[in-house]
Amino acid sequence: MSEDSDKKVTYQDFYNIKLNKFYEFVTEVMHDFTFTVHRSIKEEENKRRIELWRSSKSEESAMVWIEIAKGDEHIDRYVSSDVLRTMNEEGLTKLFFFTNTDLEDDTRDILDGKNHYIFTPADIIETLEALDMKKMVSRPVKKRKTVKIASGYFAIRNYLKQHPPKGKKVFVNTSTLSDMCDHYVVMTRQILNDVDRIDDINNMSQELKDRFKRVQTKLLPELRKTLYYKFTDRFDYLAQCIYNIQESMIIYIGALVEMESEEELNNSRDRIEKELAVLKEIDGKLEEFYSEQMSKAESLSYRLLYISIGVIVFMAAFFGIMMLKK
Repeated sequence: MSEDSDKKVTYQDFYNIKLNKFYEFVTEVMHDFTFTVHRSIKEEENKRRIELWRSSKSEESAMVWIEIAKGDEHIDRYVSSDVLRTMNEEGLTKLFFFTNTDLEDDTRDILDGKNHYIFTPADIIETLEALDMKKMVSRPVKKRKTVKIASGYFAIRNYLKQHPPKGKKVFVNTSTLSDMCDHYVVMTRQILNDVDRIDDINNMSQELKDRFKRVQTKLLPELRKTLYYKFTDRFDYLAQCIYNIQESMIIYIGALVEMESEEELNNSRDRIEKELAVLKEIDGKLEEFYSEQMSKAESLSYRLLYISIGVIVFMAAFFGIMMLKK
């Protein structure tokens, strides 16, 4: 997704940048190389993302390594070794390495090689400026419109009015939460990846618009379905989280197709990414929950054991007193 001509990317934009925002720059650069994301290899929240990308023109594959540094931090010098080792494990020879900071000479020397492309802020800025110039020359830029109420809200309101929720809520077992959250993360990420593959969101063909309208239509019953979910008190927040993802995605697609403001697009995308981050934490939350349950069970077992011992001691003492009286 390109920046407007009056919002040029600067070095300051890379300082303490969020991974998701930086990923937008990466996607634009990679699309110029005619590569699209194929699968995730590894991710560390807001620090690192490693993916396998494939060329849309051939069977060629490449590893995309994204490394984010916070503040004035430098990239760990051991990262270069990790990159090469991971490439070897994945059987890849082509590399695109992106970072939001400058690299030290020894790190760059290790990463540098045939079919290895290294992008620091200077390289990214230069590439994005070239891409913006190419787009300005190749096609006119259509202006997006600002609306009081996003079209996605109307789509949701009309659908729920025609199909009001009925019946009882469905309880979701805690044992199924991990799979459930993973389902929504994968489904949502696939749609977002499809959006990121669009060369120019301001010049979408009617065929492409119709395709995303169909996606939006399919999401409406998914949103209605989330209204039936019921969780234990500990995980009750997931109901609102999953609903927010579906709602924001419908609004996001509506803004994309109907040429609504870039601000609406970005706000919707940010809401989606924020809620996805919550779903991705579910395994850790579940581990914490089960650990607490085990501790409670263990504590209860000890209390029952102490009570049993107390009863036995009391009965033995009572039996002893009765025997003395005889």
